[in-house]
Amino acid sequence: MSLEEGEIFLAVPWTVGCGCAEESWGDTVWVSPGDTVVFLLTVTRREAGPPGPKVFDVLGWHQPYPAGAMIPYWQAGRRAEPLWLSPREFFDLVQRLPGEWEFRVDPRGSFEPVLKWIEEDPLRRERFPVEALLREWERALGGSGGSGRGSRP
Repeated sequence: MSLEEGEIFLAVPWTVGCGCAEESWGDTVWVSPGDTVVFLLTVTRREAGPPGPKVFDVLGWHQPYPAGAMIPYWQAGRRAEPLWLSPREFFDLVQRLPGEWEFRVDPRGSFEPVLKWIEEDPLRRERFPVEALLREWERALGGSGGSGRGSRP
């Protein structure tokens, strides 16, 4: 499901607690005015629903990037830590990530757009969450991903 520029949509926050029970985020203020953040939205319903805006789930209490509750530096300082991707860079990275099916079919090749994006600015490799992403990708490849400094699979 996609949105047209300027189209209105509804984002519903929730997370899963003990016993897989849906829980509220508990905080009605997600973002301060003027902040630029990225939310990862999941389609709530694909079938045609009642007239009105499209509905998406916003999952997890770590959202939005970089202002979510799991990000202590942001909560304490209310300013971006210099070793993190900017919200724009994070969005660019997310757009290059392979889907689950593409990754299962070709875990190495499906990651090529991400690796090219990192090569465009090698400093990105050191910025959160790129280093952790590459570490997890290498682990998924069985430790042979070659994502270490200066190397490529």
